[in-house]
Amino acid sequence: MPADRTDVTRRRILAFWLLLAAAWLATGAIRPLLEPDEGRYAEIPREMWLSGDWVTPHLNGVVYFEKPPLQYWGTAVAYTLFGLHEWTARLWSLVLSLLALPLVHAVASRLHGSREAGIAAAIALAVSPYYILAGQINTLDGAFSTLLLAAVFALVLGQRESDAAGRRPLLLAAWAALGLAVLSKGIVAPLLAGSTLVGYSLVTRDFSPWRRMHWLPGLAVFAVVVVPWFWLVSARNPDFLYFFFVHEHFTRFLTTVHDRVEPWWYFGPIFLVALSPWLRAVPGAVRAGRATGDAATGFRPALFLGLWLAVVIVFFSLSGSKLTNYILPCMPAAAVLLGPQLLREPRHVTTAAATTAILILLAAAGMCIAASRRAADGEFPVELAIWAGVSVALAVAAWFWSRHPAEEAPDPVGWAPVAVGAVLAWQSLLMSYTALPPVRTAKALVAQVRHLVGPATRVYSVGYYWQTVPFYLGRTVQIAAYRGELAFGLERAAVGQIPTLEAFAAAWQRDTDAIAFMSPGVQAELAARGLPGKIAASGGRSLVMVRQ
Repeated sequence: MPADRTDVTRRRILAFWLLLAAAWLATGAIRPLLEPDEGRYAEIPREMWLSGDWVTPHLNGVVYFEKPPLQYWGTAVAYTLFGLHEWTARLWSLVLSLLALPLVHAVASRLHGSREAGIAAAIALAVSPYYILAGQINTLDGAFSTLLLAAVFALVLGQRESDAAGRRPLLLAAWAALGLAVLSKGIVAPLLAGSTLVGYSLVTRDFSPWRRMHWLPGLAVFAVVVVPWFWLVSARNPDFLYFFFVHEHFTRFLTTVHDRVEPWWYFGPIFLVALSPWLRAVPGAVRAGRATGDAATGFRPALFLGLWLAVVIVFFSLSGSKLTNYILPCMPAAAVLLGPQLLREPRHVTTAAATTAILILLAAAGMCIAASRRAADGEFPVELAIWAGVSVALAVAAWFWSRHPAEEAPDPVGWAPVAVGAVLAWQSLLMSYTALPPVRTAKALVAQVRHLVGPATRVYSVGYYWQTVPFYLGRTVQIAAYRGELAFGLERAAVGQIPTLEAFAAAWQRDTDAIAFMSPGVQAELAARGLPGKIAASGGRSLVMVRQ
């Protein structure tokens, strides 16, 4: 290829990535934090940042051992560098989720020997409504998925290398990424990767990949990443190991103690929705994967990645605790497998654009119908109409784009409008969802009562723990008549608990300067008992009582 043509191509690819990154980060600074996850994963780093204790995580002032600290550390660093904002609370999650796209591009390009296949694979991931929405919400899953897939992809690339000098850095990188994934969400990372490797060896009857894993240096790298924090937190908190490994891993998997019960087939429909823009491309991708030749070492990357999808879905389907985001690590691997098929049959891209437009329009219609039921009560938010309108406009643009079939010799950078439009449209619908009653954040509620909170004011959360209140209020609250996920920390807290509504009522009677966040139902029950105070603010499922 002539040098000037190469430069043009590189500039177009760079423009594609800059445009996609800008679209991905477009609303991170203007969306309020949602209950409960976004509040939780913004507040734990805030308390870490303020206290200076980077070893023992705390939520609302009590120890919180449900997850490891990597995302807390990343977010606390963002607070240190840029201040306390909604966008810094989301920065780690948003950036790590975004990094999966160039990661998919790099891996697909290398596996399939084509930079175009890499771009196509990245677009396949970027158009997935499931991946876009999951990556935009501040949970652990987006960053965990990227780190875990970095380990899996490095393993796949390393296993293809026949030269030990080329294989060693890739497999050591896989061990390091696996350690970071453990620090992000726990021991499920090596369980999934190890199970896939076991399944691969059983299916192929090839155990040579085990001999190429560089076990001693790899385990040393893994230990250097993982062990220091586990050792420090265990030394400071003797009951950590039992709670983290037994309660948060084995009990969560084997029982329904976390009350996240779903049928065994729960993840099947989710995976189909996640792949919905590309469903027509799946059969061809499966046939092409079967026909893909082995690497020089005999390793079969397409088979390994296919088994990875199966292991992740089956593993979490067997779990007693199921959440929608659990199978997020499937999507980057699926995109790598789909990329070449999009090049072979470009019509799949126009089909994906049409499918995306239909999905966006259906979702927007559903939100507008739900909002219309509230409009009679004067609760219809103008923001919903604005953002729903933006998403519909992008959906219409995608539909018209789909009316023009992709060229026979495709330039996948030209498919960028599909990805960028999908990313922006689904974020617009997320903004609509945020504005749709009932209120899913305490941001506006806190703004209404902030002037009532002085240094000596007692702040209660009664009957429930509103996760976004401490972040927006800038201080922890006193939990009353609720335990939930804070039970472990509350049992070990130095301050006294308020276990019942009766105990709260007694404390409230003694207070002269206090406010309390509670549900309308709890407020009605307490008012029936003659509890003094007045309602200072209300918003959907919660209100604020003031005692002055």
